[in-house]
Amino acid sequence: MSALASGGATAQAVPEYELKAAFIYNFALFVDWPADTRKDGAFVLCVAGRGLYDTAFDALQGKPVRSQRLVVRRVDGLQGLDECHMLYIAPAEEMRLNHILGLAGGRPILTVADAEGWSGRGVMINLVTRQGRLAFDVNLDAVKRAGLDMSSRLLRLAGSVSGR
Repeated sequence: MSALASGGATAQAVPEYELKAAFIYNFALFVDWPADTRKDGAFVLCVAGRGLYDTAFDALQGKPVRSQRLVVRRVDGLQGLDECHMLYIAPAEEMRLNHILGLAGGRPILTVADAEGWSGRGVMINLVTRQGRLAFDVNLDAVKRAGLDMSSRLLRLAGSVSGR
């Protein structure tokens, strides 16, 4: 969380997608899910769409998320969203964004993306680059609708929070 604690990170310090994957991993540590969403000892990060993140996400396999181990699962056909704790939506999925958010809606799935303006479209956490630094915006209304509880520490680090 050290990159997050500084309020952002210089995008050139490490490869951009590795840094973004690290942010996404850290988001999982600062969000609470309802007790009945603990699935088989695995914390499931689902990925909709392909892109430069693939290798960076693979490096997260098996990392601890509290008492669970992180499992990365591709959901290109969007089947199996019930198994997801988090759902990263690749920028290539822009045409299907509303459909994807509709399928995830009402479920305790933290949605994360990195495309300009997507937090305003319903994505819960959207990674952005501002003045050469990586930051993130939070759509708190979407977080609350999903029944998730986001740490005030994470909210303080956000570049912007809508729906307070």
